[in-house]
Amino acid sequence: MRCYNCGDTLLERAGSLQIPSDTINNYIVDNATYFACPSCNDIILTDETWRKADEKENQIIQQYVGNMPISEFVGASNAASILEMSRQALHKHRRISRGFIYSVKLDGKIFYNLKSLSLFKKIGDGRFTLANKKQPTAKEYVLITRPVSRHGRFTEQEGKESLGTWQQSPPKKYGQIYAT
Repeated sequence: MRCYNCGDTLLERAGSLQIPSDTINNYIVDNATYFACPSCNDIILTDETWRKADEKENQIIQQYVGNMPISEFVGASNAASILEMSRQALHKHRRISRGFIYSVKLDGKIFYNLKSLSLFKKIGDGRFTLANKKQPTAKEYVLITRPVSRHGRFTEQEGKESLGTWQQSPPKKYGQIYAT
């Protein structure tokens, strides 16, 4: 397989990956398979690795949302009136059912987060940062110093934004993917 950026041969790697997230702390995906370019530092994740990453992120988000006070949630009728739509439209809305509004399910009923509802009404996306940005404390993980792109490519700005997140002496270096 060739790199989309520079045309060099990609090397298959396996291990634990640290994945950046806009809504939660960076999280670790174990037993990840990916391809790394030794020249331009791009990585491409396999479909299986993306599924693992998405599942892990959704699990962590549900933990954060589940720990919020119940007073910050409203039922479907109130949520529909806040969004000025019917309950049926609320339940069938594609973006809402895909998690663009944080919700919990209790006793078969769905409750929606008020802050998430107001954000969704304003900008069409009710997701907000759930955790403080901290680096996980781990010893045997791989660090990607630039945000991972689902298309296997990075913009220069994304790379600059994530630089400097680790202290002075990184572990062994494979391009921009660090392994211990």
